[in-house]
Amino acid sequence: GYFSRSPERRAWMPDRIDIDRIEELNEALAHPENLLVWTGAGISHESGLPVGCELTTRIFDEIFLRVNDCYPQRIYRLYHRLFSGQRNHPRLEFLLDRIREILGDKSLNEILQLFSLATPNRAHRWLAKLARAGSKIVTANFDTSIEAAGTDNDAILHFHGRFSDSNCGATLRQVALGFETGMCEILHEQLSDSSLVLFIGYSGEDYYDVLPFF
Repeated sequence: GYFSRSPERRAWMPDRIDIDRIEELNEALAHPENLLVWTGAGISHESGLPVGCELTTRIFDEIFLRVNDCYPQRIYRLYHRLFSGQRNHPRLEFLLDRIREILGDKSLNEILQLFSLATPNRAHRWLAKLARAGSKIVTANFDTSIEAAGTDNDAILHFHGRFSDSNCGATLRQVALGFETGMCEILHEQLSDSSLVLFIGYSGEDYYDVLPFF
């Protein structure tokens, strides 16, 4: 499927096989410097990293393995507040904020490191190859599997930060404010320099910052 922000820029979210679109993508790959790929957690699932609410649940499970005797009551109340009677899991940003509040930054960073490393898969290697060829890669992901697949750390734009950052950046307070001016300028520049935007493994549900940006 397509959506268009301007006649000059086309964005393709492949929801079905379309021969014309495949041919158009092949043409874009012949000039990778004109391509921007916007990725989400779906590209890392093959490497064993959890996605969406699965990541939220896995992080919460990890808390129970780390808490001391002085924490159970607060953890129980937090668990009840987050999960009981809710159809949907809480957003990851909300959970990270509560972990920082209860256990501190050190424990939060230790938990996040468990999900920071994964063996690069085919998608990561393909994206790394595109980055080396001049394509722009923008990702919502916190892991650095694309970099590990063979490209410079600065070649990939992580607009929510990375697990390896001292302050991951994915807190509800920060995300709820939308992109900072500097990030907006970088994204505008990269989009302006791209004739085709390809979304892969991205849900489009970053409604605090990404959707208002578009």
